[in-house]
Amino acid sequence: MNTKTQTAKSLLEAGDLKGCLRLVKDFRIGIQPQDRKALSLGYEALVHPGFYVQIKKDPTALVEDAKRVLSQLFSGSK
Repeated sequence: MNTKTQTAKSLLEAGDLKGCLRLVKDFRIGIQPQDRKALSLGYEALVHPGFYVQIKKDPTALVEDAKRVLSQLFSGSK
């Protein structure tokens, strides 16, 4: 049986960024609060990009921040 972390990593490797972020945005253990916020904002920016444009935030930058956190998160896991 796969853990949520293994499932999220598999989704990311398969190119399903949205699915991966859907799982990891609520992770708490081993993730700094600012990193968890970046993951959550990245997911929300993928789902509702128009909203973030309206509030003068760049959805692409938010997604890139989330990708950076994911790469840090999964670089140490096997």
